[in-house]
Amino acid sequence: TSALESFDALIESSPGSIYFKEACFRRGVAFFGLANYSNAREIFSKWVENSTTHPLLAEAHLFLGDLDAMDAAVDNAILNYEMVEKLGGTQALIDHAYFESASLFLANKLYAQHTLLLERYLDRYPNSTSGARAIILLAMSKKDQGDIASCFKYFRDGITRFGNDLNHDYVDQIIDAWWEIDNKIRASHESSSIFVKRI
Repeated sequence: TSALESFDALIESSPGSIYFKEACFRRGVAFFGLANYSNAREIFSKWVENSTTHPLLAEAHLFLGDLDAMDAAVDNAILNYEMVEKLGGTQALIDHAYFESASLFLANKLYAQHTLLLERYLDRYPNSTSGARAIILLAMSKKDQGDIASCFKYFRDGITRFGNDLNHDYVDQIIDAWWEIDNKIRASHESSSIFVKRI
């Protein structure tokens, strides 16, 4: 609340300050942090309307996307997340937007959109530190659809893509995910075989 009080004081006392818009934005962040999502949404929505060229605009759309996601407003969330990249947000903000969008697509079984999104991410950001995460999510999506061949193809392609990068653990991440899925598939097959034999 002390942060809110500071921002409120600045807004009330110095409406012409160069920090006025940022103070308004930070009020939204503070309400979001306090889980007062209705106030946060109201502030960010008004802020976006009145701050069409501000450097924090991409981040404001990210917050709106998160709020939409919480409300299961998938279409609106995706539109707000897309604005983060269009407005030149930082890589961290872009990553958040892409992977939250991917989670929404997967949760709603929108597999085609999920695949297109993450393949676009890999094309646009081939050197991203989140590349292995994208590969793993693509593979997991195929596994959930029962397409095991495509699942393991993503893993193989990921190892080929990152295999020569000795500065990161991308390949280790992919191999760990590969083994985890392989073990689950084998365990499921064994359970099914035991069940059939008992019948």
